[in-house]
Amino acid sequence: QDGALISAVGSGVPQTLQQEFSLVNLQIRNVNVEMDAVNRSCMVSANCGSHQVHLVVKFPAQYPNNAAPSFLFVPPTTIPSAMMTKIQKILTDTSLQKVKRNQNCLEPCVRQLVSCL
Repeated sequence: QDGALISAVGSGVPQTLQQEFSLVNLQIRNVNVEMDAVNRSCMVSANCGSHQVHLVVKFPAQYPNNAAPSFLFVPPTTIPSAMMTKIQKILTDTSLQKVKRNQNCLEPCVRQLVSCL
């Protein structure tokens, strides 16, 4: 099944994203991460006190080769927009540092998100 997926896409790139997804250790309290290697995205849901955070992370085709993912907060996120902006900047900075060195950034970014909350 995996082989069919890779040959259908043709490049083998998703395999690295799938590998990253499979290796990510996200046993973090109050955080749920749903990974979708086919669509190169993942949804991070976190509860923090009375606030909910839903963050969509989209990985570009070149990732992690100097191409950082994008981070988008979606409803029902309840943190103030100033906080969203601040967290987005921190996540973008973190991911850019990682992809400059061809390193995976999903786990560090999720941990960064949790520490911000």
